[in-house]
Amino acid sequence: MANTLRRPPTLASLAACLLIGLALPAFGAEVSPGDGARSREAYRACLDEEAALRAKRNAIHKDLQRHNAELKALQAEIDAHVATQDQALEAGGEAIRSYNAKLTALNDRASDMNRRGDELERSQADFNARTQAARGQCGNLSVGGKDRAAVFNERAAEAGSAPRPAQTLKLNQDPPR
Repeated sequence: MANTLRRPPTLASLAACLLIGLALPAFGAEVSPGDGARSREAYRACLDEEAALRAKRNAIHKDLQRHNAELKALQAEIDAHVATQDQALEAGGEAIRSYNAKLTALNDRASDMNRRGDELERSQADFNARTQAARGQCGNLSVGGKDRAAVFNERAAEAGSAPRPAQTLKLNQDPPR
C-alpha cells in the first residue's frame, strides 16, 4: 500500500505484546492512519492473548513447583526405604517380600511422576511456541494513542475502573512516563 503508515512500536505496545500468541488475522498487519477499527481489534487480541499467556505461565510455574516438591518428597521416601535394605536382608523371608513390594510401589509412583514431568515439559514447550508466535504477531503492531486509549477505556468500563484520556504527542517531545 502506497499510503500506508508504519509507526515504530511504542513501549506500551511492546510491553503489552511481549507474551502474545494466537494467530489472528489483524496481527502484524500494516495499519493505515484511518484504520482505527482494525488497529483496535488487533490490539485487543494482543492484550487478550497476553492475559491468557500470563495466566498459563503462572499455572505452569505452580504446577512445576508442586511437581518438584512431590518429586523431592518421593525421592526422600525412596532413599529412606533403600536405607532399610540391609535390615530386610538380615530378617529374610517376609521382610524381603515386604521390602520388594514397597520398592515396586515406590517405583510405580516414580514412573507416574516422570510421566507428569513429561506432560509439564510438553506444556512448557507449547507455551514457549505460543509465546514466540505472539511476539512475531504482536511485536510489530502499531497502534495509535487514540486507539490504545479507546481500548483501555473499553476494558476499564468492563472492569468498573475510571477511563483515562487519550495521550497525544507533539513532534520532538518525549512520551509521558
